[in-house]
Amino acid sequence: MEEYVNLFEFLQYGDRSKIIELLGSIIQGRDRSKNITMELHMDVMSRPGVKERTSRHRDFFMTFADGSDTATRKQILQRYEQIMGDQFTEEHKEKIYNLKIGFDGKVTYEDFFRSYLIERGQAGAFCEKK
Repeated sequence: MEEYVNLFEFLQYGDRSKIIELLGSIIQGRDRSKNITMELHMDVMSRPGVKERTSRHRDFFMTFADGSDTATRKQILQRYEQIMGDQFTEEHKEKIYNLKIGFDGKVTYEDFFRSYLIERGQAGAFCEKK
């Protein structure tokens, strides 16, 4: 749960009390390991109000995904450059080039999100595949 609180702080959902209030509404949906599964996470992220209150990391991806939750590396690079401007470095580009792409040549939001959490050492239950 602490990892999940950290995640929503990163996503700028709101102050800690707002995050705990949101988490209270999903605790019953956890599995027996008391982890939050990717399925439950995706359900939470699609709830009304959550998408609107999360940070530019989620917003930037949805802006160009045409509602499909996927984007090409080129689209991701362009959007990051637009958002970050001069702060966009070669290191950022390398991370984007290392993202897993599907047969359609696109990155899914789930893989993008999973990659970010792994990089930050916050993967926890999010990286468990069913």
